Amino acid sequence: MGLGVHYLTGITLTRAYHVMLRRGRRRAGPLEAAAYGAVTGLLPLLVLDPSWGLGPFALRSDEAPRLVRIMLLGHAVFGAAIGFWTAALSGRTAARTLQGGA
Repeated sequence: MGLGVHYLTGITLTRAYHVMLRRGRRRAGPLEAAAYGAVTGLLPLLVLDPSWGLGPFALRSDEAPRLVRIMLLGHAVFGAAIGFWTAALSGRTAARTLQGGA
């Protein structure tokens, strides 16, 4: 169940990123998306960790710095992947549109 919720949350956050891009009329890029991904890492640090009794940023854990680094790095990579694939697929879609394809 946890894995399913994790992936559903990732899909929802990816969709939110695309909506923000569209509303801001911005182009996707791996660096901006990596920053977005790092910010999404705050969700587990501020919601999940306290629900497990670890406190915000897992401060009640002996491994707090390591847990925070892993969370932020993992989510930054998630964001960079979103940015990379969004840019790649947007370019491909734009090229097909210019060529008259569907």
